[in-house]
Amino acid sequence: KKLPDKTIIIATKAGRKLQPHIAAKYTSENIRRLIEDSLKNMKIDFLDLLQLHCPPTEVYYKPELFQALDKMQLEGLIKNYGVSVEKVEEALKAIEYTGVRTVQIIFNIVDVNINLKFSRLALFLAIGVSLYRTKQNCTMIFYLFRILFYILYSKSNVPNSDTACL
Repeated sequence: KKLPDKTIIIATKAGRKLQPHIAAKYTSENIRRLIEDSLKNMKIDFLDLLQLHCPPTEVYYKPELFQALDKMQLEGLIKNYGVSVEKVEEALKAIEYTGVRTVQIIFNIVDVNINLKFSRLALFLAIGVSLYRTKQNCTMIFYLFRILFYILYSKSNVPNSDTACL
């Protein structure tokens, strides 16, 4: 589905500023406060995408946080949510939660661990993937952002072969 030229997609990350940056700080109350602060600062009613910003690994084993994000989604504070991760283990655990729509992961084109374990699974599950910290792979980053926005705004939420090809 082609997005209109004037569509603005508002995405932000939350959690990295929690001090100390530990799993215990990733509570529904703290994340809700960060979302509400973002909404107030940007003078908007909702976020198109919220990503938890590299939370400690233990956070991915706290289903109550992901349930809280589902609730915030139903309340209209966020339309979609995802995670920014540093390890494939975290990405694989995160996509076990049905509400996780995006994963941002550090990528190295020769890293077979990410290429094989995660990217095919993400496409199968129709999870948006964005990659970062690679200057040489800008084309791939742009292409995967196209997949991300397709997934966020597609009625079927399943990329077709013309849209998704890793």
